[in-house]
Amino acid sequence: LLRDAVMNGTLGEIYFTSAQALRRCGVPGWGVFTNKSLQGGGPLIDIGIHMLDAAMYVLGFPAVKRVTAHSFQKLGNQKHSGQFGEWDPTQFTVEDALFGTIEFCNGGVLRLDTSFALNIREQSVMNVSFCGEKAGATLFPAHIY
Repeated sequence: LLRDAVMNGTLGEIYFTSAQALRRCGVPGWGVFTNKSLQGGGPLIDIGIHMLDAAMYVLGFPAVKRVTAHSFQKLGNQKHSGQFGEWDPTQFTVEDALFGTIEFCNGGVLRLDTSFALNIREQSVMNVSFCGEKAGATLFPAHIY
């Protein structure tokens, strides 16, 4: 329904989208989530990709002009346990946080923030927000304001 609202212009031109998949201390302590050579990456490919996919779907998959990102490994290799179990910090080779910006050919911007471990107030933040010239919206829960 939110995608339909975006497509029919209810929000107007969407110029800023924020997709967040953040965990304060949510490093998975099982499997190979902390091993870059086996997993391929950290929170971006584990939880961030779902928020990014949801955002892109609602936006109608606009053409991408440029992507920039900054990844950090600051906490996962210093700690050894959290909300989702224990891990070996000496074997923690993935990013624990990644912040990216996607610039679209239509002039809009999408900001992606994702983390397994980040010093934030909330235990987790999982949402997508859309800022248009006529209205704004969130995806979880779906609400236009």
